[in-house]
Amino acid sequence: MNAQKAALRRELLARRERVPESVRRERDRAIAERLASVLPEGCVFFYVGAGFEIATLGIIEERLARGLGVCVPLCGGRGEMTAREIRSSGELRPGRYGLPEPPGSAPIAECPAAVVVPGLAFTPGGYRLGRGGGYYDRYLAAHPEIFAVGLCYEEFLMPLPVDPYDRRVGAVVTERRLLSCS
Repeated sequence: MNAQKAALRRELLARRERVPESVRRERDRAIAERLASVLPEGCVFFYVGAGFEIATLGIIEERLARGLGVCVPLCGGRGEMTAREIRSSGELRPGRYGLPEPPGSAPIAECPAAVVVPGLAFTPGGYRLGRGGGYYDRYLAAHPEIFAVGLCYEEFLMPLPVDPYDRRVGAVVTERRLLSCS
């Protein structure tokens, strides 16, 4: 793991933890509203927010209630991840790393219309600092045709170190704006 990124990740995690819960809820709600306005009607690949990540469960449940396609990650070993379709958030159980995951029997979504990417911080150009496992960089590299959108708080939109294997998202949504990164 890149030592510079690891140090920055620790610093930003500490900063993120200092954001009061009430402020997080308000910001997450604003991000979800802005995100909902830019997502396509087709199946969308969502992460299920945990820890420092922007909450996504509400928008996942809203889309499911409207009969829209939703898939979520099922993580394998060595940074591998597949998009698995769900019909209810009740299907999710703690999986690898304690994150909510669908069962292994959930159907694979071969080509979602969009992917919502988690990140602790993003650059204005669409690069991100995530958990450090490389799952989303590998997924985006294998699926360059899928529209990818990242979520972060405005204060975590900043210059970041970028490695050759890092992949950009096409847009970043914050509580204040939608930023096109193309």
